[in-house]
Amino acid sequence: MIAVNADPRHLGLDLLGKEIIGTDAAAKLERYEWGPSFFGIYVALDRPVAFKAGPEPATVCYLHASHASLDQLAASFVDIRAGRLPTSPMVGIINEAAVDPTRAPAGKGLMKFIVHFVPYRLAADAASKITGTNWSEIKESYADRVLEWIDDAFLPGIRKRIVARSVQSPLDYERRMQSAVQGTHQHGAFLPYQVGGFRPVPEFADYRSPVANVYLCGAGSHPGSGVTLGPGRNAAEAICADLKLTFPGKTFVTA
Repeated sequence: MIAVNADPRHLGLDLLGKEIIGTDAAAKLERYEWGPSFFGIYVALDRPVAFKAGPEPATVCYLHASHASLDQLAASFVDIRAGRLPTSPMVGIINEAAVDPTRAPAGKGLMKFIVHFVPYRLAADAASKITGTNWSEIKESYADRVLEWIDDAFLPGIRKRIVARSVQSPLDYERRMQSAVQGTHQHGAFLPYQVGGFRPVPEFADYRSPVANVYLCGAGSHPGSGVTLGPGRNAAEAICADLKLTFPGKTFVTA
């Protein structure tokens, strides 16, 4: 039994191969959609910064921050689909030191800002202020703009508290992690035809591949990425069923 945590296209096309999985399954994996990319800003602070909203946000590790208007948030996704840098995207504000003080030296701060989402292939800037379509050339300028927005809307004064930062574009994520195809960590977009029993494609659904004893157990299988442990748990149940083993908490029933 082989349980694979790689992305579906890598498993199907690179590790197994078109000749093994069949032309229909291969064609579907070749058309598999990755969805929009992530952009990350990692900052070291000379001291923690208070949230504009009050003390409560500072007590949690992870929160999503976005424009107050749903129309503005929707407009950001329109820009992303068109290949434009969004002006005020949704941002994951991650403050791990809030729940694990050892993450930062005493009296200091350490935060991550993960932009959900940006285009993988750039066409333009929605604000028409950043020129260029090469991530390596414009990523620092875009980080400046995102930090300016975060400073104004969520964490007043944070830019003055930054002593060091690291900016990761979708290309950087892809280069650093083979599983971060096109700078995502989701192993495929969450679209109606790539979720549930269709994830990633029908031939690889229910955690089983077209090859006996080879299973998909990562974010490319249902229910996808996130701290649910669902893909691994469900794949383990499928493997136990095929081996006719009792899965913990369930009674195996023979046909």
